[in-house]
Amino acid sequence: MTTTDPTGPAYYQFPGGIQLGQISGELTGFGAQIVQCAARSCRVDGTNKETTIEGRIRDLEKAAAFAEMEVERLANTHRRIAVLNDDLEDAKTVLTQVKDQRYESTERPARVRAEFELTPTENDKIFDAAQLLAVTYDDFIALAALAAADNVIAAEVAEITYGLQA
Repeated sequence: MTTTDPTGPAYYQFPGGIQLGQISGELTGFGAQIVQCAARSCRVDGTNKETTIEGRIRDLEKAAAFAEMEVERLANTHRRIAVLNDDLEDAKTVLTQVKDQRYESTERPARVRAEFELTPTENDKIFDAAQLLAVTYDDFIALAALAAADNVIAAEVAEITYGLQA
């Protein structure tokens, strides 16, 4: 039992004027699919997309498959974050070295220029992280530099404002 509107069939409409699209629009793609499959097959009021038990079970199996895909997506995201965290720790080490060099003099320089050589392994890690994020090597370096700059500025503001040292 559906309406003539293909974007808002009866099985996607709920009491109070709530449309399932309003909810699924706030979820990841796989999350939206999970909710849609479950909503159209588990209606208490009987307004289900599938009229047979087999059809409703098929929809729930689809929801389970989308849930597995979402778990894999989250696991991949976690792995990418772990790689980036490793690189961030390396960047923090370099920034700490630069900061230590900067404060060795009594006069605070207006700008600090950090020059260092990357080992082949470090270079490979950056290249791999860039590939995981689907950006170019140069774009990744630029993004990492901006993130590091934001952290340095935040640390400086905290130190000046609150007397906190990173």
